[in-house]
Amino acid sequence: MGFVTAALCGLAIAQQLPAPQKIWQGFGVNIHFTEPGPGEIDLLKASGVDYVRTDFNWELTEKAVGKYDFATYDRLVGQLKVARIRPLFVLDYGNKLYENGAPRSAKAQEAYARWAEAVVSHFRGEEIVWEIWNEPNIDNFWKPKSDAASYASLALKSAKAMRTADPNCRIIAPGISGMDDAFLKKVLSAELLGLIDGVSVHPYRASGPETVVKDYERVKEIIRARAPIGREDLPVVCSEWGYSTAPSTGINDERQAMYLSKLWLLSAAAGSPVTIYYGWKDDGPDPKNINHRFGIVKSNLAPKPAFDAARLTLKAFKGCTIFKRMEKKDPLDWVIVGVGEGKMVRAMWYQKVGALPKFEAYDLSDRSNRSLYNSIRAESTTTTVPPKTNPPIKQPPVTQPPVKQPPVKQPPIKQPPIKQPEPLVRTMMGIAFAPPIDDEGWCAVIQKPTSMPNAKIEFRYDRKDTGAVVTCFTNVKTSRLVEPLANNDLDSKIVAIMGGKKVVDSQIKRVELNPIMWSLRSGNGKQSLSKTTMGASVDYSFSSDSQSCSIDPNSSISIPDGAKKFVIWIKPDNSLNNLYAKFKDEEGTVFQVFLGVLNSETDRDGWVAIVIPFVDLPTGTTSTGRKSGNSPKGKLEWESLFCIESLSKNNPKSGTIEFGPAAYEF
Repeated sequence: MGFVTAALCGLAIAQQLPAPQKIWQGFGVNIHFTEPGPGEIDLLKASGVDYVRTDFNWELTEKAVGKYDFATYDRLVGQLKVARIRPLFVLDYGNKLYENGAPRSAKAQEAYARWAEAVVSHFRGEEIVWEIWNEPNIDNFWKPKSDAASYASLALKSAKAMRTADPNCRIIAPGISGMDDAFLKKVLSAELLGLIDGVSVHPYRASGPETVVKDYERVKEIIRARAPIGREDLPVVCSEWGYSTAPSTGINDERQAMYLSKLWLLSAAAGSPVTIYYGWKDDGPDPKNINHRFGIVKSNLAPKPAFDAARLTLKAFKGCTIFKRMEKKDPLDWVIVGVGEGKMVRAMWYQKVGALPKFEAYDLSDRSNRSLYNSIRAESTTTTVPPKTNPPIKQPPVTQPPVKQPPVKQPPIKQPPIKQPEPLVRTMMGIAFAPPIDDEGWCAVIQKPTSMPNAKIEFRYDRKDTGAVVTCFTNVKTSRLVEPLANNDLDSKIVAIMGGKKVVDSQIKRVELNPIMWSLRSGNGKQSLSKTTMGASVDYSFSSDSQSCSIDPNSSISIPDGAKKFVIWIKPDNSLNNLYAKFKDEEGTVFQVFLGVLNSETDRDGWVAIVIPFVDLPTGTTSTGRKSGNSPKGKLEWESLFCIESLSKNNPKSGTIEFGPAAYEF
């Protein structure tokens, strides 16, 4: 056979890849044992989980070169099999027989691939999902330093070896921490996507699980752009994701339970065949240690509310293999339907209400319900990604000799008058936008004068991830309202309409408050500026000779051109101290804006949204070198993010203020 013929045959074989193995549908938890405690397997079975995920340790099973001992895992697989629970084994970590840390050298990678091949061969025929490594995109798990190229080489070598051992085995990779697009793009080659059956991710986040939907879509786009023909629909697998109930996270036992149920269902509706909750059991005794409080049962196996949520969710959807989100006009309204053989169930919740989803079974004797059941089943068998085709061949244009036509007289065309863009309607109502402090979206901060009649406002904003335009309505009856909207993009374009007229047309961009860039100055008493989960915390006190302090930039921090406002969440301390902000323009004039008194009034969950304007400065603003109220000139920069001034010189009051998410409005 000639070289060209052989090459063409090789190309044909490469394009005719086998379809990926279908991964069994189910929900599970992450465990950290190979030898279960007394009654632990029975408790796992009682929870209803379909899977457990745990490490399959290389160093534990190959203690001498080429000598493999899988007895420990044989026992675990046997116990899980009796309980009808499938393992999801993570083939990890390094082995000092070949190299310290992650297998980066060719020798270590070849040894890992041989070991992976032996593992899969040993357990051939068992219903197991195999994951190639755990979180290789962070240094803690790919020691000494994360390296996408090194991991990609290991994943490709081991996937080939595993397919040789068992062509029907189920393989997922890379199990990345977070939604690391850059790492995925470096690792997911067409060759690797032709060998694995799913792309695994760990979509941890501080916010609620609803925000994951757009992240799954983004990973799917990466897969579609790189996958070989026939594998564009490779699923995204959620192989680890959980919420700790340590006090610093702000998540209590009830919220953890609610999040568990929602994240399982959201991931399934996004197409994840397996969703693993992290984790099964609390890992330690310290209630303040985040890593010790992820479990759905306590370290003594006593069930937590999350255990009951898992049991109820799995009982309601037992037998369902197809999940679909039903579209609603209100994007905060969630309905996810699960379909099984002769069964259809829905989970319903409203994102603003912090409660477990409500489960309802459909009566399939009803004609409309039966029609929906058949429609969802039929839809699940169709391919959503159009097949890849070769680009059309460009043909050279055919030129014809020009044909002379007699000129045709046309009557003059009357042009309609050009419509000028409609100006924003001036209103006494003030509207600004604050970023989310929880699982909901941007907040509209509305200030309505008491003399102004009640108003209905329509908010429209563009979703950058999907291109969709989302609409929300708000009835403003009180003088102060903070209305959550259903949008979690880092920046967004939002239009507010009242009485058919635009009152706001703004671009909002979220910013992070980095305490390293700021210092707490003056005060002459104890003071500190420290980082928190939400942003920063300021601990201040005043001495007898100083009744004020300020949070100043360590070096020049510019305010973006065109910014009209800065909106930031703060937790006031009820000290009744005065709060100011200072910024200066390019002429050096400093403007001091009075922001109110630190009292007990908050907007939601102990937080209040503070609006710092850069244009149309309010009454009470002072400036150096100009009359009060004059507009700033040119480029602006921060002088002091906040100034805190003692209420009483004779009795200065100390306090602590926490700062949260912030955004500029343009």
